[in-house]
Amino acid sequence: MAEASQPSGMTLEAIVDTWGLSDATAHDFKTWATSIGAALDKPLGPYWASITERHLESAGFQFLDRLQILARLKPQSGDASMAAYAHLEAQMRTLSEAQQTEKYARQLLQSELQALKGRLSRSSGTSRSQEGAALMAKATLQHNLTNQLEPLDEPLLLHILDHTAAAFEKARAVPVNKLGEDNVQELYVSILSALKAARPHDSLQPHDTHATGLKGMPRCRPDIVVTDCESALPPHVVDYYELKAQLSKGSAQNEAAYQLDERRQQLEPHQPSRRMFWGYSGGLDSVQLWQLERDGMAARRSDILPLYHGRESAGLQALVRIWCTPAMKKGYKAPHLPPPIVLPDERRLEGLNYMTTTSTTVQGTARADVTSVVVGKLEPGGTMAVAKTTSSEQRLKREEEALRALHGLDGVVELVGVGWIPTDRSQWLVMQPVGVHIELGAPAAVKIGALKQVAAIIDSLAGRNFIHGDISHFNVLRKDRDLSDIARGAAKPEVYFIDFGTARRIKQDLEAGGDYKPDHTGTPMFMALSTLKGQRQGVSSELESAMYVFLYWATEDNLHWRRSRGDLDYRSSDSVDRKWSAMTFHFEEKVAEKIDDDDLRMTARRLRALFFPENIYNQSVTASQFVQAISSAV
Repeated sequence: MAEASQPSGMTLEAIVDTWGLSDATAHDFKTWATSIGAALDKPLGPYWASITERHLESAGFQFLDRLQILARLKPQSGDASMAAYAHLEAQMRTLSEAQQTEKYARQLLQSELQALKGRLSRSSGTSRSQEGAALMAKATLQHNLTNQLEPLDEPLLLHILDHTAAAFEKARAVPVNKLGEDNVQELYVSILSALKAARPHDSLQPHDTHATGLKGMPRCRPDIVVTDCESALPPHVVDYYELKAQLSKGSAQNEAAYQLDERRQQLEPHQPSRRMFWGYSGGLDSVQLWQLERDGMAARRSDILPLYHGRESAGLQALVRIWCTPAMKKGYKAPHLPPPIVLPDERRLEGLNYMTTTSTTVQGTARADVTSVVVGKLEPGGTMAVAKTTSSEQRLKREEEALRALHGLDGVVELVGVGWIPTDRSQWLVMQPVGVHIELGAPAAVKIGALKQVAAIIDSLAGRNFIHGDISHFNVLRKDRDLSDIARGAAKPEVYFIDFGTARRIKQDLEAGGDYKPDHTGTPMFMALSTLKGQRQGVSSELESAMYVFLYWATEDNLHWRRSRGDLDYRSSDSVDRKWSAMTFHFEEKVAEKIDDDDLRMTARRLRALFFPENIYNQSVTASQFVQAISSAV
């Protein structure tokens, strides 16, 4: 076999840099070469001519990368490409029956075989290796999907880098043998949260949803939700993602590809006019974009793109670009939506678009209640309205009763009426739309102003003998207008509570008598310690939850007692201990040091002193004391 023909005198490292490999592939090749005893600072040795496609495969290189490397190492070898083809064809023949049921893996192999066979059949003699090299270059270009996305927004990329340095450092510090999907999820949540905080409204339509395996991603808008994708996807999904600890492993890539195709199959019945579906698979150090055609007719994928904390990271650039690309450009088309919701007074909610489909965890129950929300126009009149239904009739009835009892109260979403869809008689609560969540990147004055209004609403609810039962970041909205109105402390509240499915009367609860049987309602991350311990909820526990919501805003989703960023609903004695420790003896290091703004940090300290004076738990805090603590801090 002929020796590799390379410029004399050039070092191995310099030669590899002239091959035109992707940065990730070139880096992997140099690392592998070093591991087998090659010196990067010396010329290419004659033993490289004996390297075969199987050697490269055992080293973990993908098929197209193997072909390109062989074409560079052996430009005079006419059988390099054919050997690669023969080996891949043998792989196809020897797939087990179980593997052959994995439709997506078959498609990937078959498409590579057909493309390679077509090119090789037209080549002859010593030109085959050159033809293989040309094929490789073209195939790489065809698989590079990023040219279909929006151009890179450099300022946005720099913003993300500024806000994710700690997350990258933390992820890289995890030993490889202990690396799990939770670590990867935490990193991706940080990246996408920084992106959404910077551009919460861009390129997102009112009914768009970006679905992922990330459970802890903050929702910066009420009409954008992230699902956990464990069973079925809602019909209004734009993109979907699958994360693995290490995407560089072949088994992880295959599993992610199979799962991405499963998501496509789930969406197709709900989006009959859509022809193209987008997603990505991600790992700690890499990202891969996928474009899947309807009915599994074709699949295209990008290279494995390196992910690291740097401007040149192709993986990070791809994440920015795919999120900034409008939904319609990615092939998304509105799904079939339900017929109008009819109200008893002959009004109709028409032109419905899905806003969210969520699973609301009700602690103490055996399952989660699935909630669907749509937005449309109320006819006659054409005013916008929001409708909501849930799988729990009791929860929907409780919310209706609470909203009727609290009608006209400042800071409470207004109930328009109760309607139904004639085709299935499902009941829906029709309400006036409110706005958006408090952005994690909002100014300190906005967060403090919103907290004061949250306390005022809790006090107003108590005045009518009600508690909300689930004070959380996700149930506090502000009107979608200039943030300065909240910061100035507008007389008319700009902050509203939603989701009154857990609300109940205080006196009715107290007068029930007998042993108290707690509902444990709410989101554990924001629950008062007393509620986590099973004690009766009241005004003080509601205000304590409001404090935790404020700390969530102030630390920008970096609460110590949250085991991971994907952990919204975890509740155990361990979570109680972590919250107690962070709010008492270790407050400065576990909470205060995570708050960058001086005013926010001082407000957090004042509230902590109110609920935990001298590290003693105070369960009798009033709304006036709460507001006074906030006011004295700024």
